[in-house]
Amino acid sequence: MPFKIEKAKHTISYLRVLLYGSFKTGKTLFAVSAPEVLLIDVEGGANAYAAKYSFDRVQVRSYAEVFELLTEIRDGKHVKY
Repeated sequence: MPFKIEKAKHTISYLRVLLYGSFKTGKTLFAVSAPEVLLIDVEGGANAYAAKYSFDRVQVRSYAEVFELLTEIRDGKHVKY
């Protein structure tokens, strides 16, 4: 089978990641070290990384609020995301 070699094309895509794990395993550090992050802060600890990393943060109090925020982003209410 012949392979087609072509010029790569830049596309905009967004990666959505849910990190879940035990306490103090590096979930927040991993998240904030990525470029252009919107961190949905469920546990309230993200501000500890603000001096070293630049990221956007939303504090939520429940998973219902997470769902509401993700719905707003999907519907274009938050232009950057």
